[in-house]
Amino acid sequence: MRRIVWYNEAVTGGRRCWHCGRPDSAGEPLVDERERELWELVEEAEQIRAAAPPAPARAELVAARDALLGALALRERVARQLVLVEEALRRPGSWLRPVQRGRLVGQLHSRRAAEQAARDRVERGQARFTRLRRDALRRRDYLAGHRETLSAARVARAELDQRIDELIDGYARMPHPPAWFRFGLGYPPGPGEQADWLCRAREEIGKRRRYGAGAPPTADPVVD
Repeated sequence: MRRIVWYNEAVTGGRRCWHCGRPDSAGEPLVDERERELWELVEEAEQIRAAAPPAPARAELVAARDALLGALALRERVARQLVLVEEALRRPGSWLRPVQRGRLVGQLHSRRAAEQAARDRVERGQARFTRLRRDALRRRDYLAGHRETLSAARVARAELDQRIDELIDGYARMPHPPAWFRFGLGYPPGPGEQADWLCRAREEIGKRRRYGAGAPPTADPVVD
């Protein structure tokens, strides 16, 4: 966690308990106009992504491409084998070896069947890859049309993350952190738990800032 100069008064808004003079640890800083604008940008970007046309996962697109390349290689290999059999049958000497010629005729039929199967496989692979790529491009083009909004939302998210980290740092410095921070989040984290704890703290504080304390869990935002 990056260290940030912070004071308890910034977290509590300067409020102090009337009987002990300590900061009011139950209070939280109000969401100012700037922060509301930042959350609105994030919300708008999430709505844009949610409305974007569905697209295949990158792994699915890569697998379809590899399958198509494999089908093309197989078709080429079978075609070469068919050419070799046809050349062997065209040789005049093949008529002098009826047994061998019979085997070549059998190979010719099997190679032609294999070639047709390979062609069908290529057609299916090409159709699947084309469809997946078309879906991926459609989503990409849709998001590109909202590039400015999405870019502004990324900047807003970075600023919100910084604000949230400042709040975490401020709560952690309090002699008497709020109960939800100390007990709900389990502060301080145990040895080796700092990274996981920080992720949970960021998520919880982000939810409280965005939806208000005690807000119900929300669906995960759509991510590219």
